Amino acid sequence: MAAFHEGQMLPAVTGDNADPKSATELSNSLLVQLQQGLLAEALESAVELDKARLHGEELLHNISEICGFLAHDFNNYLSIISMNCDALTTDDEQRRLRARDAIANAARRGKELATSLINLSRDKQATTELVDVDKFVRANHSLLAAAAGGESLLSLNLDAPGMCVRVEPAALSHALVNLVINARKALRGLRSDGIDISTRVDSSGPHPLLHLAVGDNGVGVSGPMRDRLFQRFATDRLDGVGLGLASADHFCRKYGGHIAYRPAEVSGSVFTLLLPVADGLPPAAPDRPDGPSAEAVPVNDASVAGNNDCAPNPDQHPATLSVLIVDDEADALEAMAELLANFGCRVATTCSLGDAWAAWGDTLFDIVFIDASLQYGEQAAFIAWARDRNPNVSIGAISGALSRLTSTPDYDFALPKPLSKQMLGFVLEDYRARR
Repeated sequence: MAAFHEGQMLPAVTGDNADPKSATELSNSLLVQLQQGLLAEALESAVELDKARLHGEELLHNISEICGFLAHDFNNYLSIISMNCDALTTDDEQRRLRARDAIANAARRGKELATSLINLSRDKQATTELVDVDKFVRANHSLLAAAAGGESLLSLNLDAPGMCVRVEPAALSHALVNLVINARKALRGLRSDGIDISTRVDSSGPHPLLHLAVGDNGVGVSGPMRDRLFQRFATDRLDGVGLGLASADHFCRKYGGHIAYRPAEVSGSVFTLLLPVADGLPPAAPDRPDGPSAEAVPVNDASVAGNNDCAPNPDQHPATLSVLIVDDEADALEAMAELLANFGCRVATTCSLGDAWAAWGDTLFDIVFIDASLQYGEQAAFIAWARDRNPNVSIGAISGALSRLTSTPDYDFALPKPLSKQMLGFVLEDYRARR
């Protein structure tokens, strides 16, 4: 029977022309080639398996982080409901109405967040739909804020009203969440941190394109990485795998678009999903306003917060304490401030650590509550500054995510959300007892 070596037919080996040495060498050569081929295939498979493992680890890491932020948000909503329940029994009709509206708003936002999570899961039967992008971003605001690391870090500048693209909603959600996670990882933990999601329509080409951009003011992209940004497994981060941007690029190309990168004007990066504008109208869906205002909440005190029935008993609260609350959840901030005011405290509130420095002013606060998810890199500096101003100040972390509370060594105490009247009362009594 004829044999082949490197594509050439070899003469048949018979009893007359057989050379044992040549036959052995040929067998050894073929065996070596076979071993090398199998080794190369095994090595290639091992590399692919290792990449898949890294991909899985990155996905699990991202999922665990988002779950922490989602838990924080859900506990915020529960805090709003819990802290407004007492106000529903007051004789002050205006206060009852405010409490009712706050509870209803918290329930609505919790439902929207749950709906976003359901939509994020891919359905095997998923089909393309007409999606009004501005409405889609607003409807998923809570989920995107969780991916960003908190509502105070996320801003929306949507300027494409009524403009639709034809995509799978779950795929659009995946791509957008990937970009927001990348933006969050680029932030430096400063009070100036921010992530912006914007939309606009470009009609300069033969077909209008909708620009859905995610920008940050973080560390930016290094020069060598810019030519490889959208390649699979290309990354310059120690904790990165390099699949988020590649996945977003694949999404855009699947629906006739592309993804673009440009450096931000001052610092950071802007990644834009460019998708063809589709004709037609999407299914009717409820709209919602942009996220809560980032403006500081006005100062409250015991004389203006609540009614006479809820007013604290002076004998029960002999010492008036000055309290500062820093939290980016406006409804939770208002409810917490009113409860503390009803305990006889003078209360100042602000939505960010940046505003907290200014809110301090000439006041020597006795107790400071800080949402542990806010500008983590700024917390230690603010705490050190506050203790320098008042060595007796008690500073506590509040958070709906347990991981945030277990990594806050600079705080005197930590309270898990949802908060309650009893928890706040315990903090006040403990401070008075120690003072």
